[in-house]
Amino acid sequence: PILRERGWPGVLNLSVRNLENGELSGQMVNEMIESGWELASHSLSHPDLTAMKTAALRREVAGSRRMLRNRFGVPVDFFCYPAGRFDPRVVDQVRAAGYRGATTTQPGLASRRQLFKLRRIRIDGADGVAGMVEKLRAATG
Repeated sequence: PILRERGWPGVLNLSVRNLENGELSGQMVNEMIESGWELASHSLSHPDLTAMKTAALRREVAGSRRMLRNRFGVPVDFFCYPAGRFDPRVVDQVRAAGYRGATTTQPGLASRRQLFKLRRIRIDGADGVAGMVEKLRAATG
């Protein structure tokens, strides 16, 4: 509601299990999409993708994209690595599944040169505007 009030869309990194266990309802997700939010995949079950065999990894990465696109009828072009865990094999599977990029938990500014290793600046509620400005300044040098 706070973002909607300000006209700011967000990105929902959705793990399919959160729909299945009732943490989020399809209606809640649809409301976010209707408010301009982007839907990104966060896997089927939020596992450590680096520890998975190839077939299971492919199901988590490609299967979650397919399920979210089919259920909500919107593009799912980005992936968010569960717990920030990825390696070259995981990146290859994300690319092969047709995603345009993927976010990490690595701090810093995202770069178009690293679309499958997008960094981010974590802003917490306690940061306030001053804290957010300081984190942005620190990231931009």
